[in-house]
Amino acid sequence: MGSSGSDSLEENMLEAFTSIPESEPFLIQWPPNAKMSGLGIIARAINKISRISIVIRFMTPIFLAKIRLLNPDLVLVCTGAARKLSPNSVSKLRQHSKAVFCWFVDASMNINDYILYSEYNHMYFVDEGLHEYLRPLLRSANSSVLLEGYSELHHRPLSGVNRSNKIAVVGGLYPERILLLEYLVNHGFDLEIYGFGLPRGYGNGPLHRFDMKKFLTLEEKSRVFQTSKCVLNSFTPAHLNAINCRVFEAMASGSLLVSQTSDLLKSTFKDGRDLILFDSFEELVKVLERIYDGKYDEELIRSSAISAVARHSLTERARTIINDFNNLEISGSQKYSTI
Repeated sequence: MGSSGSDSLEENMLEAFTSIPESEPFLIQWPPNAKMSGLGIIARAINKISRISIVIRFMTPIFLAKIRLLNPDLVLVCTGAARKLSPNSVSKLRQHSKAVFCWFVDASMNINDYILYSEYNHMYFVDEGLHEYLRPLLRSANSSVLLEGYSELHHRPLSGVNRSNKIAVVGGLYPERILLLEYLVNHGFDLEIYGFGLPRGYGNGPLHRFDMKKFLTLEEKSRVFQTSKCVLNSFTPAHLNAINCRVFEAMASGSLLVSQTSDLLKSTFKDGRDLILFDSFEELVKVLERIYDGKYDEELIRSSAISAVARHSLTERARTIINDFNNLEISGSQKYSTI
């Protein structure tokens, strides 16, 4: 359950589950989403209306009836759907299936009462700090950390790429990231910024000339990763101890990844071998200067990244979810963990 948009986690997980012979997956869009070719403004207006609480309450019985007819073994509710799915609806989903899991892949600031008060059979987090904080409070029977990953179909090394001297920045431009990027520009670094664009109130700041005004998905994102001098990754302060999907996608593409550090990231990959980590703005500038001065063996790190990230594909995540479901069936109400 979730978004059927291109390059969404839900669409990529649908592909991952499809590659596993024992699973028969299907994706249900929730909240409802209108796709009307050539009617973009109308479709956006309908989709905005469809997310109003009273409309969702009206559509919920229709949605639950569809689930009942499908008679699924497992319902996996992803972040956006979970935020709009009431605890009562989750209880009804459990009546129409053997288990209902939730996978929350967002920052702590975006979790809401619907998610916290719902009684899922299992709840996954990508933020270890958030999981440790909430675990004693959750009404879900079981919980664990399940990191995002990369799509093997869309993120892999390409041949014949020519690398530029620009730093690729892909993702949302929240205030803290804007400050970081302005700091780099003031130190003379050349950027390429991809995503939803600068916020309307940004003014005439120095990032305008680097904003590509383009949102990247799938192979196009992979190509940008590979053709850059390096890929810069930073975390929103609302992530307590996490790894975002950009880390996995960039590494799987064979990119030189420079990332803000987290304890979870340091324990998952090797600094200086699989990627390069920094703790502060000042340290980032020193790291980038060493990269441009040829002080790192870039090709060795790119090659090591591909090897290190291999076990973090979304297909492996799908297998973990299936294994957890099978363990749940075997153990009944007994608690289990896959941390």
